[in-house]
Amino acid sequence: MKQYAILLLVFFFSFIGLSQSNAGFEKWTTKLSHEDPKVWKTANRETGRDIILATKETDAKKGNYAIKIESKSYEGDSVLGFVVLGDVGDKGPEGGIPVSTIQDSLIFWVKY
Repeated sequence: MKQYAILLLVFFFSFIGLSQSNAGFEKWTTKLSHEDPKVWKTANRETGRDIILATKETDAKKGNYAIKIESKSYEGDSVLGFVVLGDVGDKGPEGGIPVSTIQDSLIFWVKY
């Protein structure tokens, strides 16, 4: 069964200094067959196949764009869609952006 979620990740990044990191998914880079959000890593880059799992959406809560993340079936296997701020290592997400203060909340919108 095909399930997908549109993640409208609009964080209040101004208080943690991420305003220049494309936090609201407003900046995108055109690849050969798709677009990817600047700064973010998506499953589009990591699958090594021509499967597009993260796409630009215009149905944003705030701003012009949001990101739609899907998981799809490929040759009988499920391929997980994701977006991460940092690198994708052998053991999962690594790195990201340094944060100098302790945060007590994370705010985002999800549509599914």
